[in-house]
Amino acid sequence: MIDEEYRYFLIIDYKYGDENYNQGDLEKDYDLQLPFYLYAFQRQNPDLKPAGILYQQTSLKKDQRGKEANYKMKGLVIDLVSVLKRIDPTLSKIQGVRVNKDGSLPQNSRSFISRDGFDELIKNTEKVVSGVSQRIAAGDFVIKPILIDIDQRTKDSISCKYCKFFGICYSKNKLLGGE
Repeated sequence: MIDEEYRYFLIIDYKYGDENYNQGDLEKDYDLQLPFYLYAFQRQNPDLKPAGILYQQTSLKKDQRGKEANYKMKGLVIDLVSVLKRIDPTLSKIQGVRVNKDGSLPQNSRSFISRDGFDELIKNTEKVVSGVSQRIAAGDFVIKPILIDIDQRTKDSISCKYCKFFGICYSKNKLLGGE
């Protein structure tokens, strides 16, 4: 979405499941989709400023449908009330976005990011993209499951969830303490 008057843009990634963006994932080369969209769009449109990167869930269970809270977008938005009200005049469509009685934004919300913060996110994304590109060009395809995110039910790494080599992965089993 582009706000031609204010010269801001908003990235919304529609997801079937419930997603939320975690800034710490970029440091792990994980969950790069929204930051990559931000980086690529900004490179193509340097005259526009980022207003947010958000996930919007497209599927809901039958008992969740029709309840407005279940349709809220999740992610990061700029910490400028004037821009936020252009995105969402009611300030009710993005999770974690609210304005204090004095018109300021809450200081402890993980939903807000400054303009400088977006610049830093774009710069860090460029570093990650460059590093990943160099590793691909060098043929470096080392299996490195993300062991910080463990599925509590199966006790396996979240990054292994969709890997077709999950059952026979030496790296995963050794890193997780198996044989």
